[in-house]
Amino acid sequence: MSTTGPSAAEGSTFLSSVNSKLAELPTITFSSDHLLHLIQYNVFRGLMSNKSLLHSAALIYGAPKISMPIEQFPTRICGGFTVIHPAVDQQIPNTLYPTPLQMNCAHTDWINMFPFPRFRDNLIRRGVDFVPEKMCRDLFGDIFLENGTLPLFDDAQKVDGCESSLALERTDKGHFEEEDDYTAGRKCLIVWGDPLRVENWEVTPGFLRNWG
Repeated sequence: MSTTGPSAAEGSTFLSSVNSKLAELPTITFSSDHLLHLIQYNVFRGLMSNKSLLHSAALIYGAPKISMPIEQFPTRICGGFTVIHPAVDQQIPNTLYPTPLQMNCAHTDWINMFPFPRFRDNLIRRGVDFVPEKMCRDLFGDIFLENGTLPLFDDAQKVDGCESSLALERTDKGHFEEEDDYTAGRKCLIVWGDPLRVENWEVTPGFLRNWG
């Protein structure tokens, strides 16, 4: 007894039938808000990853007002003002290595998480004009509830007390210039990979205007 496979014509008919069925399936789409929340959450996770690395490889000291040659805004984020110094025999990536200003001028630990040395120094030099709460609203929008927790991602709710103080008020949804332009009108960062690497971060024009 011999067997033969389907003919070319039968194969073509089968593929046409499959393609027709696939075309009938509903298309899964994500709203702009869903995609923006994913962008914001990825940035949050990236910054928290940098923070965790720093806290394992650096010494962070609570700093009295006397060590604040540049007066800072009295933020509640990340538990007051600190200075940061590299720990002995610990490796810190160049992008996160504390600058002399970070080591000598008290500032919020929030600043230390960004892998851009010049940007960190610029934020410290802004003094009372840098309000971390405003930056958090730009970066994270309304993914934080009024109690400062993430509504969908329970594993990231408590990291060294930082999030509990991010009691961000909900913001307007804004608008998008085009249907597929998910960051139009936004003032955020986007991270595309390892948060230690500068080239993996994208800056939206709104964020650059506010904080550049």
